[in-house]
Amino acid sequence: MSACPRKLGSYFQENELKSDHCQGGGNVWSDELSIAWNKGKANVVAVSAQMDAGGGLVLNKSMLPNLAIEENETLVLTSAHIVDSKTSILVGTYNGAGEMGSQGMDEAQLVALDREKDLALLKVSLSESAGGPLAGIRVDDFSPARAGERALAVLTEDSSRALAVFQVSAVSKYGALGGSAIRRQFPSVTMTDDTSLVVLSTPDLPGTSGSPVISESGKVLGLVSQRLPDTGGNKVHFDKSHRPIWQTAAAVSSNEIESFLQTVDRKAAVR
Repeated sequence: MSACPRKLGSYFQENELKSDHCQGGGNVWSDELSIAWNKGKANVVAVSAQMDAGGGLVLNKSMLPNLAIEENETLVLTSAHIVDSKTSILVGTYNGAGEMGSQGMDEAQLVALDREKDLALLKVSLSESAGGPLAGIRVDDFSPARAGERALAVLTEDSSRALAVFQVSAVSKYGALGGSAIRRQFPSVTMTDDTSLVVLSTPDLPGTSGSPVISESGKVLGLVSQRLPDTGGNKVHFDKSHRPIWQTAAAVSSNEIESFLQTVDRKAAVR
């Protein structure tokens, strides 16, 4: 972790935002990102499912008007691979300083899951000490990504959050990014080639999956899904230690997220 990022893809603790390191020049953090983060940080939560963990994004209930949900429940969007086939799923919130504190995590329930798009929807009754039900983001808070724009992603940890700045390299389909080679090498990957992804400039750290990608304008561009390896020649390349050569990170696009939520809501309407 660095004091405040001087290059893209470097992670730093959220509480470093108040330090002099982030106020001077020479780093990739911006005033616009500070405003965007302060606006959206209450809706970024931690998701833990047995041996897997990552982030989650709180959704406003208006995005799924036909879904049966109690007044005290909160909806959370996360990555399917974190919660798939898990018997216990926990959601935790953070205070204004980016710390989870002593309130711990609350048990969540899986509502819907799409392995092909790596998206899952949870509902959770947050304890009063965890902030109770959260308002969440609305449909107008999503936006398509544009190549070249900067955005932040979040690493959610047991006790705190870390942030990193990325640049959007491209918006592309998984198949064009080596999807078939990745699935051959890693059979647990179930994402389909037609999935629309926001490609980030550098690889993310494990634990960033499920985190929203938030632009300088405060819009959610996607949900972090996976690192992408070098797939030149339609095969995954490894280094001398037989570790994949990670090149970039990918987030499921806002369009895919909206389509997933619309499908969940349609199914809820006919029940």
